[in-house]
Amino acid sequence: MSRLTDISASPTLREFAQGAAQSSIMPVADFLAPTVEVATSTGRFKVYTEKHRFHIPDTLRSLGGRAAELRFDVSDSTFNCEPHALDYPVDNLEQLEAEGLENMLREGAVAVAEVAALAHEKGVIDAALAAVGAGTAKTWNDAADPISDVDDAILSVIKATKYGSLMGVGILFGAAAWKIFKNQSKVRGRFVVGNGGGKASLGLAVPTEDSASQMFIGTPEVRTSYMIYAVAVSTPNGSTVSKPLS
Repeated sequence: MSRLTDISASPTLREFAQGAAQSSIMPVADFLAPTVEVATSTGRFKVYTEKHRFHIPDTLRSLGGRAAELRFDVSDSTFNCEPHALDYPVDNLEQLEAEGLENMLREGAVAVAEVAALAHEKGVIDAALAAVGAGTAKTWNDAADPISDVDDAILSVIKATKYGSLMGVGILFGAAAWKIFKNQSKVRGRFVVGNGGGKASLGLAVPTEDSASQMFIGTPEVRTSYMIYAVAVSTPNGSTVSKPLS
């Protein structure tokens, strides 16, 4: 067995690679589509509609009477965890010392984990944009009220899901949308603070995701995506440019 094979099978190196993968998880991808562990790569799962999953039954019964049954009129669907992979070639390293070879493999583990995480995040955001659209239904000029607009959207989601107080709503801004939101006059006007010394002591607090969360109905978690990716453009020299994904 070669030195490369021996080192690749090292438990220490495998633990390092697993740690690199976990630390490279993109926060936005996990926020929009949390990872769900499954026993097999393919299988079946139940699809619950808002009508049957969250219907509130009459729980009152007479002595000796039957209890209300929770029935789910659903049809099964199939999940398929399609495999994804990245290859990190290691060439002409058999002549290196074992320590140098292991360091090279550690660098490869970090590089693979970072690129895989970026690819996953872009895929999740692309799917979200395809599902909900580009978000151009509202124009947040000085006449608009972004807080009220977002509150309306939150209430619409809660009513559509019919999950009551257990509904955990999250808000994700694109970088451009967050810039418009935090600088809009009605939003900045809500961040006026002071120390009790009169008008002369008033100041403006800087809007952040955490402070914005306090203004929305239900205090949802607020995050901003700063996902940037390179895209090829049709230029004479075939160059690439960085494009924000929002």
